[in-house]
Amino acid sequence: PRLRHGAVERFEHCGEQGFLARDAIEPEGALGIATRMPAVTESQRQLDELLIQANLVCVFQPIFSFRSGELHAYEGLIRGPLGHPLHSPLALFDAADRAGRLLELELLCVKLLCQAYQQQRLDGLLFLNASPMSLQAAACGDIGILNVLRATGIDPQRVVIELSERHPVENFDDLRAAVRFFAERGCKLAVDDLGAGYAGLRVWAELQPDYVKIDRHFIESIQQGPVKREFVRSICDISQATGCQVVAEGVESEAELDTLRGLGCHHVQGFLTGRPSQTPATQPAVSVVASMERLPTPLVRARERAGALSLNPQSVHPQQRAEQVIDQFQRDSGLLAVPVVDNLKVCGLLERDSLLDLFSQRYGREVYGRKPIAQIMNPRPLCVEEDQPLAEVSRRLTEGQGANLSQHFVVTCRGDFVGLARTQELLARITEQQLRAARYSNPLTLLPGNVPIYEHIDELLALGKSFRVAYYDLDHFKPFNDCYGYSRGDDVIRLLGELLTAYGRPGKDFVGHVGGDDFVAVYQSEDWQDRVRGVLEDFDRKVLEHYDPGHRAAGGIEVHDRQGHAVSVGLLSLSVGVVHPDPLECRSHHVVAALATDAKREAKRCSGSALFVSRRRRPMINGVEEAANKVA
Repeated sequence: PRLRHGAVERFEHCGEQGFLARDAIEPEGALGIATRMPAVTESQRQLDELLIQANLVCVFQPIFSFRSGELHAYEGLIRGPLGHPLHSPLALFDAADRAGRLLELELLCVKLLCQAYQQQRLDGLLFLNASPMSLQAAACGDIGILNVLRATGIDPQRVVIELSERHPVENFDDLRAAVRFFAERGCKLAVDDLGAGYAGLRVWAELQPDYVKIDRHFIESIQQGPVKREFVRSICDISQATGCQVVAEGVESEAELDTLRGLGCHHVQGFLTGRPSQTPATQPAVSVVASMERLPTPLVRARERAGALSLNPQSVHPQQRAEQVIDQFQRDSGLLAVPVVDNLKVCGLLERDSLLDLFSQRYGREVYGRKPIAQIMNPRPLCVEEDQPLAEVSRRLTEGQGANLSQHFVVTCRGDFVGLARTQELLARITEQQLRAARYSNPLTLLPGNVPIYEHIDELLALGKSFRVAYYDLDHFKPFNDCYGYSRGDDVIRLLGELLTAYGRPGKDFVGHVGGDDFVAVYQSEDWQDRVRGVLEDFDRKVLEHYDPGHRAAGGIEVHDRQGHAVSVGLLSLSVGVVHPDPLECRSHHVVAALATDAKREAKRCSGSALFVSRRRRPMINGVEEAANKVA
């Protein structure tokens, strides 16, 4: 195009904008046809201005812990100025990559983010993004990132270098050396965008990072996608074996959050818990905190927790005057106790009777009325966590109390005040549990029967817990009963019940007696397979004691079938079918029972005592099994 008046002319060619200096145009002939010389593009000029002026915006996005609901770290992010063509980080870094200035931009980002992090005195770790190129360059000669940390006074142990997989790794030897260089100086390493980058799991295996961040593609609507759930579950299983922590990125709904908690993710990051901001959140919304750190209300009354007894009464501050508190008791005859709380921390407890006794003394109001309540409260009330079983609460409450059993105790959540509970209500619930347990226990083994078994499984499913169900069944038990009588048959059943109880881990595993010679064990122990094999081995050895010497020597017994024919039957053996239910697909104990029954049926096809481990984790769809099984 011909040049109009002015020093420069904007041009656009194939979608690329740029500027031409007037003296860069050379007219040719009378037509004035010009030849363009190499020009700086518009995006390059804009990038140059931002780098020279350091005109970039620092924002931080919080990363919260699933286990505690507390802040774990902030990821530092960079934006261009609001309304600027390079405001988007994608546009900004793409422009720097095209201009060959990516390393320069990354180092400037680190500098600005560290300065902002220090100025705001943010808590938690600081995640800083880096490409493999900048990480390797910074490790050469102790330059770059570490210089910035020293200049801003940030301890390298508070820094996690987040390596993006969106850039190819060309030399793992050099990258491993760079990672080792930073690790020796205290920095941790995170692999970003796991599942969406160039090297996939190889980067994880080669670099052995402290954190892996799962790409948001696998997080979006994970509650509706079985493939996504299995991918995330596998990542969490690997992380548990390698000591690595998993961060779920891009969480935007509570349904996603609930699913990820059940799969075993350690940390969460996303718009749901906190958006990137120049003044970032220090804690997620109250509803999200409740979803993250508090267990859902248990479905099983027999396994009630302290939180089920909690009332949320009024509380008083430790500096409140005693006369004000006594006035509260006098106005409300139903008020029996008041917790003393300061910023959600329990300082003590005031019970109605003790305070009224104090003020009923001669000159009681004159002596104590103006004193802060902190001076006359019980400073050491019993405090129990809301997920503590009622039996444990009862033990703690009565331990060493004698006749001075407190009428109330305080319920907390990770140390923070939740509510107040009455001892009388606790004892009533404990009595109800004992009566209920006796009603549903098997009279022969005294183990829990069908109802407690089903309720326990339903509770674990509701909580999203990982567990195995082992269905134990005796082989050849009816012929043994016919030969030796029911009394000796009962002895064998009691033997199996005792073995299952002995090999179960208290507080983790649950043993129940379905009826007859059928038992169920619900394992949460990681070494469940060793426990099952221990039962099998001990049973095969001890059951011989219940046979006469002749039958032991013969390896079986001879009985008559319904037609009166003599039939040889082998010694008692034990078949065990084990399933690992998916809590997101198995909605009730009915589904789990069907899976366990199928597994037990497969185990009984084997000769002798056998363990069959099913790979099916969910119910069949239209009669089609989703995965093969295996015999162990």
